Amino acid sequence: MEWLDGKPFSKALEETRPIPVVRLVHIAHQIADALSSAHQRGIVHRDLKPDNIFLIRRGTEQDFVKILDFGIAKVSSGTSKLTRAGSVFGTPHYMSPEQAAGAPVDSRTDIYALGVILYEMASGRVPFDADNFMGILTQHMYKAPVPIRALVPPQDVPPGLEAIILKALSKKPEQRYQTMDEVGLDLDKLTRGMIPDAVPEMMSRSGGFNVPADFFKERGMAAPVPATPIGGSRGRWGVYAGVAGVVAAIAIVVAIFAKSSSSTASTNLVSPAAVPASPPARTHACSRGPRGEACSLRVRAARRARFPEWPGPRGHADHRRGAGGPEGHARSAARGVQDPAGHARRRAAQGEDESRAHAGRRRKTIGRTTGGRRAIRGAKAAHGAVAAAVARRRRNRQSLGEVTVK
Repeated sequence: MEWLDGKPFSKALEETRPIPVVRLVHIAHQIADALSSAHQRGIVHRDLKPDNIFLIRRGTEQDFVKILDFGIAKVSSGTSKLTRAGSVFGTPHYMSPEQAAGAPVDSRTDIYALGVILYEMASGRVPFDADNFMGILTQHMYKAPVPIRALVPPQDVPPGLEAIILKALSKKPEQRYQTMDEVGLDLDKLTRGMIPDAVPEMMSRSGGFNVPADFFKERGMAAPVPATPIGGSRGRWGVYAGVAGVVAAIAIVVAIFAKSSSSTASTNLVSPAAVPASPPARTHACSRGPRGEACSLRVRAARRARFPEWPGPRGHADHRRGAGGPEGHARSAARGVQDPAGHARRRAAQGEDESRAHAGRRRKTIGRTTGGRRAIRGAKAAHGAVAAAVARRRRNRQSLGEVTVK
């Protein structure tokens, strides 16, 4: 067994957080090369984490990478799956979503774990953390990582490196790098100052990844179309569209005000004398019985004195014929004395009309429920009693009128 004189990579992370970009890319490239050799032989590590990465000195190389602890690694074959469905293996902070769900895994699980390690090297923290095991696994399956440039100064993390890390952390295995060799190629491009293939791919996704406006100009390449458009030659067209919208809004407001003022002027042209005076609303409430009738008479007299042009209460023949005013009322009263029987009949008919209208309003208010029907029957009975009392009062007045005439 080989003797390793060095230190675990987890200790190096504790000493320096975050890792400088040059050292980070150098270590990441060695990890990708080592795991690529294992994957080509059908071996998936399934528990890649900083504790299983060892840094030793070899010649002039200060950070020579050794990958350890293949204890839960599996050798794939054409007929067997690497993980039995429902089984969970690995360390929660570095597990892939398919591992957390207990689904079968392949070499892309190690690519996700490498993405978690690169995220921790660049930002100084793991992308997902919680107080318990299930909380961490749930975040791996459903939560998107926080952009690295939101945690550290943007100048410390190149957009190309962040694109590589975020692509390796994709939830779906088919959206990640498919092999470790692809990861190594993008790291080589980043080292040579070229644009990694992950940059345009991440920009074409949901729009959560963007690069500075001069990122592609510095490299002499045509900028791909990002998911969130960057302000450029279309800025003037936006200004023109905004000005046109403001002008249109002002024109609409002016038209509305002009229309409302013209309608107000046409309304004011109508003479106030041409508008007939409407009778005042009945705001009094007089009780039934002799006192109530006296109250009604007083209210009506006050109303006639205030509104002479009002035709008066219904039930008087002169008012129905259009003879309004106090004189018509006096003639109607005199006729009522001369013909008490007809006057009584008219008053009785008026009372019945008012009672029927009142009963109809109660029926609409009460409704058609069982309790409502009972209330309607009670109202009908009360209406009959009131009608009988009114009839008796009319007969008494009729007899008194006949005695007065004689």
